[in-house]
Amino acid sequence: VVNKRSGVTLADAATEHGMAALDNELLASELFVGGDVSSRTLTGVSDVDAGDHPGPPNWFTDDVTALESGNSRIFCGYCGWSVAQLQNELDRGVWFRAQA
Repeated sequence: VVNKRSGVTLADAATEHGMAALDNELLASELFVGGDVSSRTLTGVSDVDAGDHPGPPNWFTDDVTALESGNSRIFCGYCGWSVAQLQNELDRGVWFRAQA
């Protein structure tokens, strides 16, 4: 789940370096919770289409300075599982499956 609101803006959580690197509009963006792994890591998701540009898509990035405010979400932390860990957790009833 990557839509959990943190209740703070990026400016509330940014370091001095982050404050200097990001524009004010992006700093005013709400910070979302991405997961409990690497909680000091920021990841950005944008609805900007990469178009014909080669390389990795620009809609998912760990370079939040590349994001445009207004059409992006910035997440703190992420969720991740090792091989078979998710299946093990499903088998133990840690997670509940639901229809999409």
